[in-house]
Amino acid sequence: MIKGIVKDYLRPTVPIGIKNNDGNWENLDALLGTGFEADGFEANLMLSRTAAIQLGVALKHYPESSDYISPELLADNSIITPRLPLWADLLLEENPKAAKVYQILKHDRFSVVIGPGLLSNRRVIIDVVENGLVEIDWIPDPNPSPLDQIRGLIHKPEPQPCYSEYRWMLPWTTLKIRDSRSNWHPLTVNVDTGDNRELSLPPRLVKEFGLCLPDKDSFTDPDGPLETNRGEVEIFWQGRPRKVQCTQSREKNPPLVGMKLFLGNRIIIDNYNRQPVVKTARIPRPTF
Repeated sequence: MIKGIVKDYLRPTVPIGIKNNDGNWENLDALLGTGFEADGFEANLMLSRTAAIQLGVALKHYPESSDYISPELLADNSIITPRLPLWADLLLEENPKAAKVYQILKHDRFSVVIGPGLLSNRRVIIDVVENGLVEIDWIPDPNPSPLDQIRGLIHKPEPQPCYSEYRWMLPWTTLKIRDSRSNWHPLTVNVDTGDNRELSLPPRLVKEFGLCLPDKDSFTDPDGPLETNRGEVEIFWQGRPRKVQCTQSREKNPPLVGMKLFLGNRIIIDNYNRQPVVKTARIPRPTF
């Protein structure tokens, strides 16, 4: 079992080791991120350039290679989004594992981010409060029964033309959102544990729902800084209407919900069959 903690504005972190060019393991806390994927399910690691250089991370072109890329080469912008896969050696639960590097970040919002590609057949539990519990363990029964498979098909969200770009390989949940004419629309959203906001929507959905986002906002994502807008919208969430802050994201992004929406809840992500399933409930009170 991997145990971590929620800190720094509700972001879940877990301890990992990462190998440097000297062959030694550097120990650090990595953000447990669920809001990114690339090349399907295999992309599972992001590094900031500063962290990669300071730690001397042993990057290589092949999983079993002993030839490392010099940290000085990270100053070359061509390696920021690798044209070829890059790999780094991680240590999870004392087990070495080669992880595919999705992106070398030019900014330092996060040092190291591990994604769902490293957590196949794992159950992730996150208590969304400051200093909350983070646990990653094997799913008790990774092979669901026929009845569970049928239930999964029943509850699987229906793809809709205007929302079809949400990412099936990332954890998802559903809600309803009220448009400018007070009509409710079902919306499938990905759960982003690296985002401490409530809701973010790409411009096409902001326009489609006629949402008013009058306030200026700025944030940094894996693609860099973004100047944008935000405003209050109404959603139907956990059995009741609720007003939340909505931020307009990049056009290519799927609809996302962040950790602030889950404040006070326990998130359970069963990460199997390349379709992670999310369950939420209020954090149980301790019994004495």
